[in-house]
Amino acid sequence: MSWPDFQEHTGLFRDLRQELKQQLSLGPQAHFLLGISGGPDSMFLAYFLLWLRAREGCQLALAHFNHQLRPEVDAEETLGLADFAEKWQLPFYSGTADVRAMASQRQAGIEEAARAARHQFFQNTLDQLVKEADKQPIGPNSHDTPILALGHNQDDLLETVLINLGRGSGPDGLTSMPSFDGRIVRPLLGLTSQEIRTFLDHRGLTYYRDHSNAEDIYLRNRLRLEVVPAWRAALTYDPGPQVRKFTESLRAERQALEQTAAMALAACRLESADQLNLKTLTAWPQGLHYRILQLFFQESLPNTPFTLGQKQYGQIAKALANLPGRASFDLGQGLTFGIQGYLGQVTRVIK
Repeated sequence: MSWPDFQEHTGLFRDLRQELKQQLSLGPQAHFLLGISGGPDSMFLAYFLLWLRAREGCQLALAHFNHQLRPEVDAEETLGLADFAEKWQLPFYSGTADVRAMASQRQAGIEEAARAARHQFFQNTLDQLVKEADKQPIGPNSHDTPILALGHNQDDLLETVLINLGRGSGPDGLTSMPSFDGRIVRPLLGLTSQEIRTFLDHRGLTYYRDHSNAEDIYLRNRLRLEVVPAWRAALTYDPGPQVRKFTESLRAERQALEQTAAMALAACRLESADQLNLKTLTAWPQGLHYRILQLFFQESLPNTPFTLGQKQYGQIAKALANLPGRASFDLGQGLTFGIQGYLGQVTRVIK
């Protein structure tokens, strides 16, 4: 099926392709799984990746998650996206969950529960694609491990930074939306929502409108509708490009800290892999202590994501400031961290 003749916009797509080439290898071996909602951002990214497929030969599949938050339109959108995938001969994966019920069970916000359910679905789909690829014989048509492509744009990045600033997040939270992290690629972080919608509207390219985005019931919506416009007006310019540069610079510093923390952990670790010399640990700058411990605990749960909570770390930090000592901390997920004198030991309870 031929691609529509969009000669007037190939410059924009070429720019996106050039930036993408700086992050990963393109060509027939490249394999993208596009998380598609049907909104303007993910539909723009779908058109770009189709354009890219026609020129680079890369593999492309679509994944759509139904949150069951808008029953009057959810089914229609899923069917419409399935038709879109069939039109362009793309594999289509769909999933669904009652996000409101999940949020109630976990005592979490709806946005948080929706994000967790959606990303779990994406990860499961990626795992499925990997298994399917492993069954294929190695040859000229083999492709790399699939990469999840998401349509986050510059405005999404700006809102995320503000949300995490308000929560007191450190560098990890402020750099939580990178353009590429080895697993997820976000090619649209240099474009605003308005630029994306204008592009689609001028070319008559269809997308679904989520009218809940205009309601102020969610924190992100309130920032988008009230705070960000006021910030732009006060500055008399759009801070989006500067915020993106800030997060990229901060991410580079964060990576340097992580590398230093790994070296520090190696120096602190005793012969037993579950023990630390806390006297050696506290000799390192205090700003590294959280990362050293986070890495140490994560290695005790190699197949399970683990995050050391700030409250937990605060309790451990007090104990580190009063060594030698004796204390025990429940880290959750079956982990306990004990301090005896200058010895730190993690214990994992396997149920």
